[in-house]
This record gives sequence, structure tokens and C-alpha cells, in this order.
Amino acid sequence: MKKVLLIYHSLNEISAIRILGLVNFLPEFGWNPVVLTRKFDSTNSNLHYQNFNIVTTPSRDIPQIWKKRLQFMDHNSPISYQNSEGNKNAKFRTFQNNIVKILWEDFVTYPDSIWGWYPYAVKTGLNLLKDDEFKAIISSFRPATLHLIGAKLREKSGKPWIADFRDLWTQEIEERERRRRNPVRGFLEYNLETKTCKRADYMVTISKALSEKFKEIHPNKRIYCIPNGFDPDEINKGQGTTDEFTITYAGALYASQKYFRDPRLVMKPVADLIKKGKINKNEIKIRFFGPESEGCDLIVEIANKYGLIEIVEIFEKIDRQKLFEIQRESQILLIINRDHPGEIGTVTGKVFEYLAARRPILAVGGPRGELANIINTTNAGVFAESGSEVERFLLDSYNDWKKNGEVSYLGKMDEINKYSHREMAKKYAEILDKMCVE
Repeated sequence: MKKVLLIYHSLNEISAIRILGLVNFLPEFGWNPVVLTRKFDSTNSNLHYQNFNIVTTPSRDIPQIWKKRLQFMDHNSPISYQNSEGNKNAKFRTFQNNIVKILWEDFVTYPDSIWGWYPYAVKTGLNLLKDDEFKAIISSFRPATLHLIGAKLREKSGKPWIADFRDLWTQEIEERERRRRNPVRGFLEYNLETKTCKRADYMVTISKALSEKFKEIHPNKRIYCIPNGFDPDEINKGQGTTDEFTITYAGALYASQKYFRDPRLVMKPVADLIKKGKINKNEIKIRFFGPESEGCDLIVEIANKYGLIEIVEIFEKIDRQKLFEIQRESQILLIINRDHPGEIGTVTGKVFEYLAARRPILAVGGPRGELANIINTTNAGVFAESGSEVERFLLDSYNDWKKNGEVSYLGKMDEINKYSHREMAKKYAEILDKMCVE
């Protein structure tokens, strides 16, 4: 069986789901994946592993080394810096910390925090690729170092390389903000993207809109779209739902960022429906699982403003399998997008978990784009573009729940199954097969 080398830095993070989906299902289509990664503790992971080939290497933690050298007071944050003379002037310390933050984020960790893995990964990768059974290389962005490794292995081994993108690179929202703040870093990053991607035989993105954005910078590259997906084993097989009318959100809100996921988009319509007497306040719960601390503060602030504090529940991050159970029992599953034009091609991985949960989806915020297309073609829920649309969907769902004991699910399984990891791996295998005969 032909081998393919998959490059990813951390298999115990949720971002590894796409890679693990390929690992689990590529063998069904004639490809034996071998994963090159950093050493990690597989027992400290919520992800599902099957038996597959993993090659681990050491890695230097460059950011941690610099933190110690620069005497950061809090080694978990590069923003807080202890002046050697103990300067008590608050304005000076603020200025000093801001300078350190810029140097840290824009230069010390350039191109990202894992670049200390690069030499170890390249050395080990080249040794692996001496095996003639290896026919291709795949690296999945981000962080950028993964593609730098892929590009170097392509150059040195001659094996074809696919640069997989789960996000945009320099066109991504936060990266655009960084480029405006620091044009020097922006210039370096843009050149790094163009230089690196020139070496890729193929580029793959998760949505058509992202593919179109990449073509603006890489007009001559062959760019394919292969969406993310869900593990077929995670499909809801009939778990019962809650007695209450529950709306469940899972994930971060990015409340400290300029563009964040705003819970007002659903909480205000709920408050309006309660005020109008169309929904009984005692029968509804809005549940948030895993928001960051700033997100928790935002939720509480909004809940107090709209008089919803009694019906809002906030939970810390929980085991992924337990979260699946929570999603399957919910009456409504909530997705909140950031209000930015760049979100048009963004498809949160949460939507695929929700498709597997087989419960109605309410998506709010941001422009109508790829996410809306997925929800519409699968008939798995509604992408609401206004408060009145949110109210209409919630009221219809509430009345359905009152009548039948749960909100009816009308998703089309034939369309939903197109977003399984098996289908994702099948599409990837087709590209790999095509690439190997060219």
C-alpha cells in the first residue's frame, strides 16, 4: 500500500481532528498514512485514536527559553515584564509591556511558537522519505511552521507535497489586523506565504470561498476544496432530549478580540419572546459550554442586561465525549459567527459535530457564506440574518417542543453523510492518486 507522510504538530489538540480523520479512513482508499509529530501524551487527550503509525521527535520550546531569558513575571504570558530596577512608574511599565508584547508576538515567535520543531521534523522526515513506499507529503496549516517543514521535505526529497489549509494565512482576520499594526511583520509574513506555497504541488482548503481567496495570492496554483467532517461513529443513534427547551452553545466567544462571537444575537431575541409572553421563562435554558473567562463575563453582562440571568447556565470545558452527549440531548444547537466579511469562507468545526448530533442548528452572525450553504443543503437548521428571523425560528421550535416533547429534526442524512471523515478521506485519496501519476 502506498504511504503518505502527514505532518502535524500536536495530536492531542482539537485542531488535529482533520488529520485524524484522514488517518482513520485513508487506508480504505489505498493509502497508508504515517504521522510525523512532536512528542505528546496521548492519555491526556479527548480525541479518539485508532491504531496507526506515529513517528514522534523532540522539539525545542523557543518561546519558553526566551521567557526565562527576558525574566517574564508570568511565564504563561509574555505581556507582563519585570523591570530590573523595579520601576514603579505605571505609565512606563505599561509602555514597556506594550513594547515587549509587540516584540514577542511579531518577532520572537515568528513565524509561530513551534518553529523550534522545524530542524527535528525535517531531519526525521527526510529519513522516513528514503523509503520508496512513501509517495506523497501532506502538511496542515496552521501553524505556519508545518508548511515550512512540508516545503523543505518537498525540496530535499522530490516527493510531491499537498499544502492543506484549514484557515487563511495572511488574509485571515487576525493576521490582517497584525499587518496593519506592524507592516514589517506583515511584509515578512506575506513573503513567507508566497515563497512557501510556490513549492506546493497542490493546495487544499476547507471551503470554496477560502479557495477563491487563496487564488488572489496564488493565481497559478491548483487549489482544491475538501471540507472538514465528522467521524461516522459519532452519529447520534437516538439519544433522548432534555425535558426543558434547551439552547446549547459549545466553544469560545473570543470576547477580548475586536471581532468576537456575540451572544446578544440570540439572547436579545429570547428576551423579547419572553417579554411578549410567547415563551415561558421557566421552560427555557441557554447553556454555554467552555467559553473563555472574558466570554463568561460577557455572557453574564448580557444576561443581566436582558433579565435572563435565571435561565443562562455557564459550564467549563468538559470531556469531548460528554460534550457529544450534551449536544445530542439539546433541543437547539447554537453557532455564533464573528461579524466580519472574512467569515464568509469560514466553517467552524463545531457545525460538523452538530451534524453528527442530529439536532436542529441555529446559526447567527457574520455574512451568509459556506456555513449557510451547509446548513441549507443538509436542511439541518437555519442561518438567521436578523433578530426577527431568530425570533421566528425559536418560536416555531418552541411550539414544536411544546406539542411533541422535542424539536423535530429534519436533516437530510444523504446530504449530511457527505461531510463524514470517510468522504473527506475519499476526496483526498483521489487527489493523491492523481498527483502520483503526473
